Amino acid sequence: GFDTPIAAAARRRDRRPEPLVVIAGTGPLAAEPAAQARGLEVDARFLGRRDDIDALLAAADVFVLPSRWEGQPLVMQEALRAGRPVVATDVGGVRELTGDDAALLVPAGDPVGLAAAVLRVLDDSEFAATLAAAAAARAATLPTEQDAISAAFALYDRLTSPAARRARPRSAGIRSAGLRSAGIRSAGIRSAGARRSGDPRAPHRARRPRARRPRWGPPRPP
Repeated sequence: GFDTPIAAAARRRDRRPEPLVVIAGTGPLAAEPAAQARGLEVDARFLGRRDDIDALLAAADVFVLPSRWEGQPLVMQEALRAGRPVVATDVGGVRELTGDDAALLVPAGDPVGLAAAVLRVLDDSEFAATLAAAAAARAATLPTEQDAISAAFALYDRLTSPAARRARPRSAGIRSAGLRSAGIRSAGIRSAGARRSGDPRAPHRARRPRARRPRWGPPRPP
């Protein structure tokens, strides 16, 4: 959905100073938003793969997640933990992560709505600070990496405990009902065709019934 923030940025080109769009990451579609930005004359920087996401988030005035579909995006969790104002599309599990207060949610694929949301954050410092504080508070309720690891180990221990193994139902085996497959025996009919001498695989030749020769003479008495 990176075409949406590029199109949204084109709607605020008359703003001074013009907001700078920074996109980090790479992938097979990376060339498309870059070409779109050039075509719309949008001031955008494409950083490619970066390992300093925390520093980039700290420098951002607003974090934008423009996805058309998401599960529970890791980058959203990072933005919440960074305590940045968040504008995101209301798709998938995004609202479950942000709640109703930790992000300004907009419809997916709506550059007009996205542009208005971003400008609201940039123009209203009090609202931006409220969003940032709500993001940090929401992040404090999310499970940490250690929490996820501990939960996985706890689940493994519970499933492999002796009590769990004893309670596990045995697989229901299907016994044979004594039914034999209904085989079709040969009726003694040989296929017609040429059979080569010495080749047991070749079909037999159908024998023609011999025509009876007519008998000449007086008919037999009954």
